[in-house]
Amino acid sequence: EARAHTDGLKHLALLTTTAAGFFRSRGWLPLDRGDLPEAVRQSSEVAGICPASAVCLGRRLEGKPASPP
Repeated sequence: EARAHTDGLKHLALLTTTAAGFFRSRGWLPLDRGDLPEAVRQSSEVAGICPASAVCLGRRLEGKPASPP
């Protein structure tokens, strides 16, 4: 997250089959795959590698970078 913030990104998204609780406890929120940018939806991870059952989560980066856990 700190690197993404430093690189000027405003939003992050991830897919997980096992760690949704971990990320939710750190401020990540459920995100509909249909709300992902087109380029991300067409990525191999979203389009096929990750199963449909994978949870999609997103996070908006604000203020100063998050410190590593």
